[in-house]
Amino acid sequence: MPLPIEVTIDPHTNEPLDTAAPQLSGGAAVDDDQPCSKDAFWGGKLWLSQPQQGFRAGTASVLFSAFLPASMQGRHIESLVDLGAGVGTLGLLAAARLPGLRVQGFEVMPEIVKIAQRNSEDLGLKQRVGFENLDIFDSQALQQALAGRQAQALVCNPPFTDQEAGRSAQQAYRASAHQRSQSLEEWLTVAKICLVAGGWAFWVLPASYLQAAMQAAARTDFGAAKVMPVQSFADRAARLVLLAFRKNRRGASQLLPPFVLYSAPGQHSPQAQAVLQEGRGIWDVCQMPFEP
Repeated sequence: MPLPIEVTIDPHTNEPLDTAAPQLSGGAAVDDDQPCSKDAFWGGKLWLSQPQQGFRAGTASVLFSAFLPASMQGRHIESLVDLGAGVGTLGLLAAARLPGLRVQGFEVMPEIVKIAQRNSEDLGLKQRVGFENLDIFDSQALQQALAGRQAQALVCNPPFTDQEAGRSAQQAYRASAHQRSQSLEEWLTVAKICLVAGGWAFWVLPASYLQAAMQAAARTDFGAAKVMPVQSFADRAARLVLLAFRKNRRGASQLLPPFVLYSAPGQHSPQAQAVLQEGRGIWDVCQMPFEP
């Protein structure tokens, strides 16, 4: 279940705006009660089905997927786990950008898993990208699903809004995405099960959660953090952070240069244009190696 921060930033107010990929066709249904639209990503280079109602992936998902580097420690990434995969946006964007990447996605809602599976098939990625219905907090079921095959990397977009703090969701999918029932520490504990020693867990969170995330990482034996703030403009405070934590490592953390979305009101920066419209990776666009 993805984080409900699929927003762009209003360049005039620096406030998040609810956005999603543009809806270009509607009415396709996986279940009778789950009508979907077909939505464009990367400037129309890639299309995904999403529920017409409830949570819909957009800008933050594209940025987050692009934060996954092509290689780590001099080796190309071959295996990725997507925790709370939703309709498969993160894993599918990563696999489309990185040839050879194998993705195993887990999602708790069976009707959403069906959409993710259909997306994988529609994109011709079924041989490399699979999704299954699973409660990742059932450790026995998770270990059985992994079958001893831990991944080199993991992406996770966990719910973060406390149940008592937000408005009531209209549908189960929206509620599951917007309401937190597990702590960040519990999500990291699950991530630890999925990763090989020295593997990397990639996260996206509101900037206000950075301190809590760093503390949770330390308690679960993740370290060597890489932190990239995401800003609307170069002179605005970050409201979003992209994070990477390494399992079983205590190396020094790195605060990376910020990723700036806009160079002028209504005009994406060249870096944002390359990521959002061309489907390029952030590390490549920023000309930074991903080093341990």
